Formats: sequence, C-alpha cells, structure tokens
Amino acid sequence: MTTHTVTLYTDGSTAPKNPGPSGYGFYAVYEDGSAYDGYGPIGELKTNNVAELLAAFHGISFLLTLPDIKKIIVISDSSYFIDGTKSLNKWKLKQWKTSTGKEVANKEEWILLDNLFSTAKNNTIELVFKWVRGHNGNVGNTRADNNANLGRKAVLDKALEPVIIFNEASDKSIAIITDTATKKAKAKTITESRINPLVNANKWMFDTNRNYFDTATGYYVYTLSSYKESDKLAGKNIGKPNPNTRYSIALLKEPIKELEKIKVMYNNAFEGGNVPISGDLAKITQSKIWGTLMDDNAMTLKGRTIVHESSTALSKIIYPPLLVFRLEEIFTKGMLLLSKAFISKTNTDSFIVDITDKLIDVSDKGKLSVKSSYTNTARILEINDIAINEAIPTFDVKLIPGTDLITRGGLSNLIKYYKTDIKLYLLLTDLVIKDTPIKSYNVATVIEAGGDKAIYYSADSSYRIIKQ
Repeated sequence: MTTHTVTLYTDGSTAPKNPGPSGYGFYAVYEDGSAYDGYGPIGELKTNNVAELLAAFHGISFLLTLPDIKKIIVISDSSYFIDGTKSLNKWKLKQWKTSTGKEVANKEEWILLDNLFSTAKNNTIELVFKWVRGHNGNVGNTRADNNANLGRKAVLDKALEPVIIFNEASDKSIAIITDTATKKAKAKTITESRINPLVNANKWMFDTNRNYFDTATGYYVYTLSSYKESDKLAGKNIGKPNPNTRYSIALLKEPIKELEKIKVMYNNAFEGGNVPISGDLAKITQSKIWGTLMDDNAMTLKGRTIVHESSTALSKIIYPPLLVFRLEEIFTKGMLLLSKAFISKTNTDSFIVDITDKLIDVSDKGKLSVKSSYTNTARILEINDIAINEAIPTFDVKLIPGTDLITRGGLSNLIKYYKTDIKLYLLLTDLVIKDTPIKSYNVATVIEAGGDKAIYYSADSSYRIIKQ
C-alpha cells in the first residue's frame, strides 16, 4: 500500500475590520502535485486569530477523511497558530490557563484542534507544523490566502456551504518532491495550465451583472466561441456569417475560479449595467498567466480592458451593438438546443443519437482513448449508419472538427481530465420529414462528462441535406 505525505497550507482572512467577516482557506498538495483547494465561511464577527485556527482545523479535518496519508506538513503564516501548537501540552496541564493564570485566548478553538491532533495520532498520522512568511511569494501560501479571501466573501454572500476542489497533477500547483540524499522536501512549480476542457474555445463571452448560474439545475454557464482576431472572416467581423466559427456552451457543476474573478472585476466596475465582454482564453490560459490569476494584484481594470501584470490584455468590451444582438441570438439558439438534448429528448423535430462508440475506444481495463480513425488532420469526419428509428433508413452525417465537433486533441484532453463517464451525442434538429427518408436537418454535438455538459454548434454551417 502506498502512503502519502501531504503539505497543507492554511490561512484565515478577516476584513475590513478585525473582528469582522471571516473565512478560512487551505491548499493541500500531494507528492505528485495533485492538490485540493478548500475554503468556507467562519462568521460575521470573528477575529483573525480565530480564522487562522479554524483554517488549520478545517484543512486537517478534511485530510483525515482521505485514505493512505501518513504525514501532514502544516504550513501557516500565523505565528500565533504555530507557537500555540508548541504550548498545547502546557495549557492542558494547567486546565487551559496561561503561565500568568489567565484563561487561554480562543480556548474553544484550541480544544477543537487538540482533539483533532489526538485523532491524527491515534490513526498513526504524523503532524508537522512550520511557519512561512506571508505575502512573500510562496505559491502555496498565496493559494491558501486566495482561498481564505473566497471564504470571507462567502460570508458576505451568505453562502454557507464549504467548497472543496480537486486539481490533478498537471494543474499549476506545488509538487513536493523528496530529495533522497537529504530527506528534505523541496518545492517545484508546475507551470502547465489546466482549464476544464469543455471550455475549449478562443473566446469566452458574458454580460456584466447577468446571472450565469442556473439555480434550477445547479450549473455554471460559460458561453464560448472559436473565432480568432486574425481570422479574415471572423475576428473583427464576429457575428457575421462564417462557416468556420464554432460556438459552444459549457454547463459546469463547479465554477472556474479564475474566470469568475474576471467577471467579478467587471461586475464591480459596471455595477447595475449589462456590458458585453469578450475574454481572450488563448491568453488567459497561458501558463505564465493562468497560475497567477488568483493573486490579489495579478490583474488591473484599465478603462474597458483587464490587463495582466505582464502587460497582456485579457479581455475587452464587445461592440458595436449589432454584433452583441447577433451573439445573443446565437447563444439563445445554443441554450434551446441544450434544452432539446437533455430536457425533452423525444421531440417531433429533433433526435439525439449516442455516438460515443464511434469516437472513443474502451480497453479491457476500462481505459478510454480516442479512436485511431479520428486523426488530427481530419477535415471532415463522417459518422456512418446513424439510426433514428425503424421507420427512417440509416444515413451518414459529415461533421467538421473544430466547428460542430470537438477536435481530436480536445477529445483527448477531455479523456485525460475526466478519465471515465464520457458520452458524446449527435443532436439532429429541425428535421424535414415527408414520409421517409429525411430530406434535411441541422446538426450539433453534445457532450456529457462527469456530470458536466456542453454543446458544440455553428450558427451558419450546421444545415445538412440528404441526397435522394
């Protein structure tokens, strides 16, 4: 059995006054770089010291629920917490009194921690406590600090549920590598960015102060497009007919924190108004940028553009209004298609067909891979023998990778990210049927992966005709 050493960075946040609204955050990293981000609310009138103690409590408590952990290295920038862990035994012997006879400050929180430390010891899990200077460039400490700020914000937003997010080893994170010669742990930065591959586009579009969280389904909505500024037909002509432009909508159970932060910056700047924004995902997800976006000073809103500390422009306002109206029409169409795919799968003018086995192979051990027939150079991918029902003869559908179908590379990334539980569907709508066979239809592709969903479609090239 493999056992693990986990490095746990913890931090508490209290602002704008102390005592005041408080939250906790932690960042727990395994040896291979896989990690957990965690944060949550503490209360509306707590001290920063209490927030620091409860950040450690929640982080350690979470790790004790996971299997095969032998050692937890707890790192905090709170001298109050680190020094206190050295005094616990003395305080207990004196019935939780200090050397001057006064009751230990924050006694209740210290008792919670003491009981937690005993639980770890009883499960033969070693706890090590280390201090780090705060706000001094330590990546793990910065990540915990960012999470603590999110926890404090949850108090202000009346969001009571704690949040835990798992990041695979290929995320921008800290990997703790053991030096066998010195037996000391040292940190290594992994710079590869990892955004959910369902958000697979060049542009992310949204309106300020519009709710992109669907309370009915619990999904965060991301509206996307594949156009490039350099495209002759798309780019600055966005919204005009272009058969090479793919639109997509991703519905995710968990928000993408980096994108949500950009959205919040715009919402605060244009409070009360709906302003259309285009985010440049090709720039946002660059490794040198993506891993820094949660830092407090990484981005600045200059006029109508968010600029990264590297002087890279990440987003801008969409204009003129005619293009905005066109986008509204396109994304409204996408939401309607998703509704047809997942809410009413049986319609008189639309059908959904499972094409997973035509694009994905499954090994004897259940491992997924992209079929070899789907090559990187394929300009057209033909899905043969589509069967809708017994009354309609089978027919073939030609799809354009990158426009109305996820590319081979995108599908490979999807498999790496989700590993299992992936389904791909062909959505056929606006079917013109006069007796049989089908004469024409519109096509889109739909993905379900790990509870998340997405649709890929073109506003201008999805129409197909069946030759008689």
